[in-house]
Parts: sequence; C-alpha cells; structure tokens
Amino acid sequence: MKKRILHLLCLLVCFALFTGCSEVAVNPQTAIKAPGAVGIYRGVQDALEQAVGKNIVLKYPLVGNTNTAFAPCDFEGDGVQEMLAFYQLPAEGAVTRVNLIRYIDGDWHSVQDIEPAGSDIVNVEFCDLNNDGMIELCLGWNIYTNRNNQMCIYQMDNGMFIQRAAEAYTKHIICDIDQDKVPELGLALLDTAVNSSNITFYELNQNEWGVLGALLLDRGVSSYAKITAGGVGFQGMGVYLDAYKGADSTITELVYYKGGQLYNPFASSVDASNIATLRYCKLTSTDVNDDGTLEIPFMEALPGYEAEEEQEQSPEAVKQTDISQHLICWRAFTGKIGDPVTMWWYNPAGGYYLEIDGGWQGEFTVLYHADRKEYAFYGWNGQAVTDRIFSIRSFTAEDWDARNQSEYTQIYTDGTTVWAVSMVTDNGAGVTFEMVKNSFHLILQ
Repeated sequence: MKKRILHLLCLLVCFALFTGCSEVAVNPQTAIKAPGAVGIYRGVQDALEQAVGKNIVLKYPLVGNTNTAFAPCDFEGDGVQEMLAFYQLPAEGAVTRVNLIRYIDGDWHSVQDIEPAGSDIVNVEFCDLNNDGMIELCLGWNIYTNRNNQMCIYQMDNGMFIQRAAEAYTKHIICDIDQDKVPELGLALLDTAVNSSNITFYELNQNEWGVLGALLLDRGVSSYAKITAGGVGFQGMGVYLDAYKGADSTITELVYYKGGQLYNPFASSVDASNIATLRYCKLTSTDVNDDGTLEIPFMEALPGYEAEEEQEQSPEAVKQTDISQHLICWRAFTGKIGDPVTMWWYNPAGGYYLEIDGGWQGEFTVLYHADRKEYAFYGWNGQAVTDRIFSIRSFTAEDWDARNQSEYTQIYTDGTTVWAVSMVTDNGAGVTFEMVKNSFHLILQ
C-alpha cells in the first residue's frame, strides 16, 4: 500500500512539472533528489544524461509553486521553449550545474552546459531586461565561503548563453524603478565585516550592462530581512528593503527614482543612518490595506511611556524596549510620512495583536500585571492612569478547561491556547467585548 501511495505521489509531482516562463527561486537547502521526468519530458532527461552521463543528481528549483529540476522558457521569443536542467555531478560535491536543452528535429539535444560560478544556485529569474522580446537568465550563485552571493546575467546569442555581467549581492529585486516600462535589476549588498550597506540598480541597454544609480544605506544593520517592490503614492514605484539591527530591532529603507536620481527619504544626509523607521520588533513593511502601496510600521509610545523614550541618548545603541508600551502605526510614504492607515497594539510574546480603530474613545495606556500574567488596558486623562477598560491574557487549553471562575471570556482559541478578556462593562472608553474580539488577530508575519 505504501509503495502504491509513493508511486501516485511521484506521478502527481511529475504531472505538475512545467508551468511556462516564470520567476524561479531555487532552494539550495534541500537535499531531496528530484524525480526524473516522464512522458515527452523524459527525452529532456535522456538528452542531459547523454551529454553529461547518467551518474547525476537532479536538483530542485522552484518553478512557480512546483518542484522540478527542469525549467521551460522561450528565451528567444520565437514561440519555441528551451529547457534548463539543474543537476549535480557526485564527483564535484554540492556544485549545481545548469544545462541548456533544445528541441531540434523532433528530439531534445543538450547544446550548452553553463560553467558554475559558485557552489549552488540561490536565485533564478527569467526576465526581459532590455525590452527586446528575448528573455535574460539571472542566476544567483552562492560563492563558496563568501558572505554574499554573485548574480550572473546571461543573454541568448545565436542560440547559446553568453554572460553579460556578474555582480555581488545579498538581496535582489527586478522591477521598473524608473518607470520607463523596462525592468531594472536591484542588488542590495551588505558587508558587516567593513560596515557597508548599499543598493545599486543596473540596466541592460541593448547589450550593454550599466548602472542606473546607487545609494548608501544604513551600515549599522546586521542582516536584510526582505526586499519588496511596491507602490509609492506620489511616484508610482519604490523598493522597500527591511533590515534587522541586532536581534530585536528593524528598519525599512525606501528607495525610489525621481528626476534622474535615486532617493532614500529616511537616510541621514551625513552617514545614511536610518533612525526614522527604527522599531523594536521584527515587523516588516506590508500592504496592510491592499491598496497597492506598502505601509511601514512606525512605533509610537503609549501615554505614560513617552518620557522613557525621550531619555534615549544614542539611537545607534538600540536598547531593549518593551514593545507592549507602544502602538504600531502603519503609515504610507507619499512624499511625506502619512497618517496611520491602521494602528496595532502588538504583543509578539503572546502571539497576537489588537487592531485599534476609531471606536476606541479617548486615550488609553497598557500595564502588565505579572501576578495575573495579563495586560490591562486603562483610560488616560492626559496626566495619569484612570479606570480599567479590560484585561487580556492567554491560557493553555488545559488551564482554561480547569479554571473555576468566570471572570474571563474566550475570544479565540487555536486548540492549544485560549485567549480571553475580562471586560469592565460601561467603561468610559466605549469599548465592548465584541470590539475587542473583532480586533484580535494572531501574528502571522
């Protein structure tokens, strides 16, 4: 029975191998041997084995959402798809190779094996970088013991790939940053050994590789979290690079192109440091309201905690800060930092946040009561804490079932944890149980 199930699973994987020309992201961590092709694509593997030998290990790029060692794409724009095969030779160890295979005279033929530029492939992109109707191949190689990777750009010339460029990078993105209807390649490069961080946008003009522009970034970051292209209301397109500063802090670098040059509105003019978007959590920029523009999470101290923030002397030395003493204000940049799109009271230790909307009348603050393991929301009269509005805490499912009091009412459970609130009825803030329940969300980011 197990063999039959395994056989069916293999058939399903093979059936979903090919999805056309699309973005490809290779997972270099997987050690699973990719299954061989079947049907018409069996000829692709036969051609590969005839060219390089049968003693190979097929590798697993991710084509769309489908695992496959064979990626089809019409590189020449002539309506005929070529095939890329990703494989390793056991004698070379963990070195991934790329083979170009063509359909010629009714059969598949290996025509080129790309010389590896590193130990493994970490990124693969198919994109027309010069708007000539032909697709360029962008391969990101892991450079053995180096801290960063190398992006190699290959262009089809007389049916064969030639390398046009090789650039070091940590994170990459392909987008039309200058809005000229031709995509550019953005490469962010972080070198913590020399405290250097920058981003460069490259363009392919016909067959000439050149630099559109470059910017220094905050050199105090320890790693990049993610890079995303998204709307910038006044400009159309921007690149958001989220980066970590140590274990508990994050910044967002925003880069856009205007008037022939790149801008980073949050960078200091002195050393490109970014204090404006610093927050003591790992939240990254997100389109929270699905309007096509990314919002950035800014921190705002709750009433009663502002004085503590004002006492900070060195923004470079990020101290441990209790995130529960702040609101997360999601704001878009549209030439200036806009009003909050939404606000969260964010509790990563508890695994949830409350989305605070305009129905919460007046100001409030939050105190943690360690003896009860609960966060209590209180009113604020401008100078001091007033009456309690509600409290929120979590229970294990076992503790919840064994409780002998009814002070708390459940608002959510995932089967192992129960989140519950204790409400003060007729509180001055106009907050009801339903409002708290509807504002509760598990942290998914």
